[in-house]
Parts: sequence; C-alpha cells; structure tokens
Amino acid sequence: MAPMSKQQLEVMRRERRLNILRTALRLFARRGYQGTSISALAAAAGISKGLMYNYFKSKEELLEHTTQMVLNDLSALFEVGDEGELPALRLERFIRSGFSMLQHRHREYRLFLLLSLQLPRRSRAARMIDQFWMRLFDHANGLFLQMGYPDGQRMAYAYGAMMDGLAFQYVLFGGDRFPFGETVEAIIAQYCGGTTKPAAPVMRKPNNPC
Repeated sequence: MAPMSKQQLEVMRRERRLNILRTALRLFARRGYQGTSISALAAAAGISKGLMYNYFKSKEELLEHTTQMVLNDLSALFEVGDEGELPALRLERFIRSGFSMLQHRHREYRLFLLLSLQLPRRSRAARMIDQFWMRLFDHANGLFLQMGYPDGQRMAYAYGAMMDGLAFQYVLFGGDRFPFGETVEAIIAQYCGGTTKPAAPVMRKPNNPC
C-alpha cells in the first residue's frame, strides 16, 4: 500500500480530532467532567492514551475545545438576517434559526446542556459559556431597543428566560411530544408582532471545530 500523502494525513488528523471532540461531549455529558478520565476518553474514541495527548495536552484543554466546538455552531445565529432589515424581522429570523438548529441538532445540544449544568464554575469552559450567553443577551437587548421598547434589558431578560425554558423542555422532553411549530409561532407572535410575513431561517455552514 502506497504511503498517504500530506493532504490525506491532514484529512485523517482532522477527522480523528473531530471524533475525539464528539466522544468527549458524549462522555462528559453522561459521566461528568470529573468522572471521565483521559483513558476512558481514548478508549471510547478508539485511540491510545498516548495518541490522545498528541491532540490535546490535558483533559481541561479537551473540555475547552469541546465547549468551543458547540459554541462555534451556535455563533452562526449572530449572522442571521440583514443589518438593513427591520429589527422585528431580524428577531424573527433569529428565533426561527435558533429553533431550527435546536431541532436538527437535538442530540448534540442535549448533551451540551447536560455538560453545561455540571461544569466546574471556575473552569475556563464555564466562563466561555457565560460569555456566549452575555453576547446573546446584548444582541437581543439591541434588537428590542431598535424595535422601540423603552427598556430593552427588561425585554431581553424576559425573552431570554422564556427561550431558555422552552429550549430546556424541548431538549430534555422533546421529540414528537413537543408542539414545536406552534411554540415557535407563539413566540414570534408575542415578540415580533410587527412582522407580517414569515421569515425563512438563514443559516450559514457551521464553523470547523477549533
């Protein structure tokens, strides 16, 4: 068998790295960060413990990159819509795209939610998630202010709490039992009353994992 080219080796390395990250997300979510060893991660990923350290220097670094992998995908939400659009339409696109992503990546985000709830609060991964949610809050606050609400922060907090609760219910108890379409339309009717035409979700291709 002929030796692999440099390009083939790079493709194999990227695929193996992605497999490690997905395996880490699954195991961290199910066993907890503290309860998951590097040895267990390597075994589940089908590689040796020594090879694992060729990709990530420590379990903490692996946790950070696993967290960033999911946040990279979620960050696509901030690129939804056109800056020249009415803010109510931009918010509608934001809502539709968020729930579309949640619906089509149900298993991954369920694992991510479980992981988020058990992260060490002083870990860098926990801070990364906190920073993401603050960015999400600031985005919503800006849209509500542009829509003419005098207190964008209050609206953003109420909107964020409702979206978090609904996402939590869908991720943990969703599937066919969850009235997905009706829920999305009810949220849009409540917060985007100024829109008259459904805005199709606009999603870009997710980033490659870091």
